[in-house]
Amino acid sequence: MAPLAEQARERIEELFTYKTKNLDLLREALYAGGPTTIGGRSLREANKNIALIGDSVLKTVLVTDSWEAGMMKGPSTDRTSFVLSNANLDVVGRAQGLERFLVLNDIYQKVSPYMVATAVEAIFGAIYYDSGMDAKVVRRGMLAFGLL
Repeated sequence: MAPLAEQARERIEELFTYKTKNLDLLREALYAGGPTTIGGRSLREANKNIALIGDSVLKTVLVTDSWEAGMMKGPSTDRTSFVLSNANLDVVGRAQGLERFLVLNDIYQKVSPYMVATAVEAIFGAIYYDSGMDAKVVRRGMLAFGLL
């Protein structure tokens, strides 16, 4: 059986139908522990910074999709709030089996819903950055996760 990092990469590449170039970005996205260094980058807040990128691009793609569908602002905002809620991101992340790939530190005994939601955002951030900021790759991933 392949090491866990390779299994994670294969699963994520399958979901996005995208071949990653930089495994360190995925490793960062899946690191839910405390401060560490990955690929020479110091991560003081684990995967939270790359998750900010993911959160932003997820919102951009979702709002664009709502706009293209002719949705009014209120329903579009409600849709965005629900789809990108931590509760929903936890559900879709677990449905794809992502919780088994999270790397925890010694303090955490269990993967929390917040950790899974943050990891989903971080994975989208990593793929977006790795793909040269290609929103089409993000959109494919969102379809695979059931976010669109």
